[in-house]
Amino acid sequence: TLIKDSKFKLQIVLIPVHLANISYDEQMEQMEKFFLSKGYKNIVYGFKGGKFVNHDKIFTTNISFFVQNWYFATSPFSFANMKKISKICYMPYSAGIFKPSVNPTFTYKELGMCSYIFTVNGYVNDFYKEHNPKVTCIPSGMLKLDDYSIYSDENNKERKMIIYSPHWTAENTEQKYASFGSFDVEYKDFLKLIKDFKNIDFVFKPHPRLEYSMVHEVKKMTQEEWDNFTKEMTSQKNCTIYNQGDYIKLFAKSDGIINNSISFIAEYQPSNKPMFFL
Repeated sequence: TLIKDSKFKLQIVLIPVHLANISYDEQMEQMEKFFLSKGYKNIVYGFKGGKFVNHDKIFTTNISFFVQNWYFATSPFSFANMKKISKICYMPYSAGIFKPSVNPTFTYKELGMCSYIFTVNGYVNDFYKEHNPKVTCIPSGMLKLDDYSIYSDENNKERKMIIYSPHWTAENTEQKYASFGSFDVEYKDFLKLIKDFKNIDFVFKPHPRLEYSMVHEVKKMTQEEWDNFTKEMTSQKNCTIYNQGDYIKLFAKSDGIINNSISFIAEYQPSNKPMFFL
């Protein structure tokens, strides 16, 4: 809609996720390819040569849309900096189904700098309004789920395909609100599952921060243990790794998911396929 409307000049600014499973360059390439495939042409890199680019060197803006706010809180693209030149609209990337008492994503102080927050539903909208009373909060749904209408008929008829999507956290981490991950105690079982059911295709869809967290943050694995795991996993013909952010087609194509990523509880439901939540 914004592309077609002559009143707007739309520009996509690409910024990578901090401490992810894939490199900054790979992230930028994936994002650029995704937006080009959707018909967006006015695309610029907000991150080059290992550092952020000052926004005043690449664009001017009146309205800025964000899907995250913490990975670049100290960058030129922070809410504090962008508020000086534009209205800020926040469209949370996650479903945010936790209550504020256990989920700080509703209470980040930066959210008070927004003009608008577009929320997943009325239930979540009430939490954002309660903690950000000066911000206009609008329940707009989770727009990424619209892609199910494109891929609704996708199905793998020849072989069943199961997704395994572990979260980056682990029990007894500092993030008490998010210590539900259990990858460190279940990854060997997943390897066994792959080997025992060679008639099923498995897709390993990890949280973007899983490797960094397991090795460097919660330190449940060494780098050698992680590398051995991925090597053994991908040596099996019936298993692949999917590190891309555009995953709705994957969900629609699958036959089920083994999951402990909270957002996927909501995002996988339109597939009408079974979920085993760990």
